[in-house]
Amino acid sequence: MKRFLQIILTASSMFLLAACSHQVLHKDAPVSVQNVIGKDGIHGQIVGNLPTGANFSRLQIGMSRSEVEALVGRPTELDAQATGTAWVPYYFGSDTWSTESYYRGRGRLVFNADSRLVLIDVSENACK
Repeated sequence: MKRFLQIILTASSMFLLAACSHQVLHKDAPVSVQNVIGKDGIHGQIVGNLPTGANFSRLQIGMSRSEVEALVGRPTELDAQATGTAWVPYYFGSDTWSTESYYRGRGRLVFNADSRLVLIDVSENACK
């Protein structure tokens, strides 16, 4: 039984490493991360340097999904995922899942469960 558990743990560790290895970090260019408090006191982050005059530079943390799409258009790809708080027993907060909107060639925007913008990512690693 002990050997079986070792095999299962090893296999799951290898699976997790393989799943995470698709992300390539570029060490040549440091990525700036800004923690900001946006509209209605919502906390969020801006990853990378927003080019002035670009559509994403008009965005503000805390904006609703409809406000964001009115400024930058519809995303080219969407993804939803559970956050770490989704697995906490008896947790009833609104941050148990998030939605990611990918804009090809421009970046990634992340919305909380209330459809409010919490992350603007324009780094090299943002695009799928």
